[in-house]
Amino acid sequence: HNNCSPLLAIELRPKGTMSGLRSPLVLFLLLTVLQAFSLSTAFTLVGRCATNGVGKTALLAKGAESASSDLARSSSSTSAANKDEPSKSKSANERPSPRTVAALALIQTDMAVLKGSSRRRNRNKNNQKPTSRPRKPKLPLATLETNVHYLTMDPRDRAFCRLLVTTVERRRGQLVKILDSLKRKKTTANKTTFNPLSKQNIVTEAVLQLGAAQLLFIDNVKPYAAIKETVDVMRQIPKTPVAEPRVKFVNAILRQLDRNLKKGEKNHDDEGNDSPTPGLQAMLDLAPPQENISPWLYKAWSTQWGDEMARELLDAAMKQAPTYISVKASGGPPEQQLQRREEICEAVGGGRLLPHGSIALPTKRSGGGVGQVKQIPLFEDGVWWVQDASAAVPALALYDALVNPPTAAEATPIDPSSLHVADICASPGGKSAQLLDMGFARPVSLVESSEFRCKRLRSNLERLGYTSPEDYVLHVVDAKEWKPEDLLDGILLDVPCSATGTASKRPDVLYGRTEESVTELMQLQRSLAEASIENCLKDDGGMLAYVTCSTLQQESEDQIQYLLQKYHGSLELVKINPNAVPGFENAITEQEGWLRIMPGCTKLSFSCDGFFVALLKKTGPITTTPKKDE
Repeated sequence: HNNCSPLLAIELRPKGTMSGLRSPLVLFLLLTVLQAFSLSTAFTLVGRCATNGVGKTALLAKGAESASSDLARSSSSTSAANKDEPSKSKSANERPSPRTVAALALIQTDMAVLKGSSRRRNRNKNNQKPTSRPRKPKLPLATLETNVHYLTMDPRDRAFCRLLVTTVERRRGQLVKILDSLKRKKTTANKTTFNPLSKQNIVTEAVLQLGAAQLLFIDNVKPYAAIKETVDVMRQIPKTPVAEPRVKFVNAILRQLDRNLKKGEKNHDDEGNDSPTPGLQAMLDLAPPQENISPWLYKAWSTQWGDEMARELLDAAMKQAPTYISVKASGGPPEQQLQRREEICEAVGGGRLLPHGSIALPTKRSGGGVGQVKQIPLFEDGVWWVQDASAAVPALALYDALVNPPTAAEATPIDPSSLHVADICASPGGKSAQLLDMGFARPVSLVESSEFRCKRLRSNLERLGYTSPEDYVLHVVDAKEWKPEDLLDGILLDVPCSATGTASKRPDVLYGRTEESVTELMQLQRSLAEASIENCLKDDGGMLAYVTCSTLQQESEDQIQYLLQKYHGSLELVKINPNAVPGFENAITEQEGWLRIMPGCTKLSFSCDGFFVALLKKTGPITTTPKKDE
């Protein structure tokens, strides 16, 4: 404001009378209009406003004259500056880079967690009880998918941005340990200390992890680009200016990491594949993949499945899972359905058709998130919906058990339109769409306790062409309390669980679950299954498909054993027909006949989420077995 010209000198009456106040207000309004193009006007309160008309007029004239000259100077300077305007507007409208958008998603999530922790500390300090249930902060991917810059990115940039966020989330434990070892040396040498709870430190940590993830775990990224562009991100974070010493600190850490990784040369195995450099191997030895998972969860995997399977599960969780879609049936014979799926494979750019009907999208289509999925051909036409390959199996198993009962192998299949079924815990609607697509009696009952999740459920089904109440009836109610008007032939119950089978898509489940939270989920799972069996199924052959996306036995196999013991004589286990789930035959256990799909399992020819499916048939009125004393 050094070039401002003072236009007015006003001092209000010290005794507060209104006669002196009106003049400044009138002058201020007039001069504001005159100064519409010159906003850098300074008003200095140094004089007394004249109380007679002559003084006011003279002062007004003087102010108007000064304002006009100032406006003229402003206009000339604006005209002169217009020559440089295009470059300025171009700079202002420049889109943020994928690295910047990815960093913002990580920073916003960490700040939300810090804010929630701070509130809890303050309540505990003041001995206050929470007035409401604490809001769970969004995950980085959810935060990313609400960013307008991410949604409008070029598909290639969007995929790279998403890869950055998911890699940091998957490898956070390793990244933290490796960076801590480097920071310890650097801060000790420079005697630098940072407040871990400050906003600047959150930015620093997020950018460091972003840069280290590119150097350590993402292929085809040049080290100089990873370092330079990641460091530049620190200067582009809005509302959180970062001091230059921090920028230099991040640059030094990433360059030191790059030097360490380049130590030694790559070795080649007999097949010509590169092995990690000694520098990279030293880093991986310092921070193995087990750093990315809660110790209790990895121990549970090792105890239940063995050390080798635990390593396979963790290795699968460190990789980006493919995206699968399920195709809406168009009617007609199986040959026509197969031809339609093959045409859709070509339409989406070379998808792979799996034996049970799911289509694996090509790599360029996978991992792009919601924004990219909507750009895939035929999305708006409601021809298909996103659903993991293993998530499509439960409905197939239930359909076969209802239409082709095991006890009547030679009998005529039952018409599905005569069977009444329900999908309990229905959101987001993939399995509901399958049940609707299979031709079961209308309307199909959908049960969901959350009104928020119901919005997504309705939206998904509407896009596929299913409407309420003609095709389905949505019951927004606690499933434990729900009772249908007429008992049902079949129920698909996908219970809330730890979701450890979906770690390749949701890395947070590896470190965000606790043993206590799993115990709480187990109680909920039992309550939902008991309510479904006792209140909803027909006594003479009602079928329950119990489903989880968990790799923990206590949420899956152990729950089935509990139900069979409790309802002994009224409930029996039905073996899944291998012909009903082509491609997953090897995942059916020989003795029990239930389906156990493990991520990264060599028994399958494709990678998918972990799932558990068991079929339970109600054989008569409920009689419960008394619980044994524990």
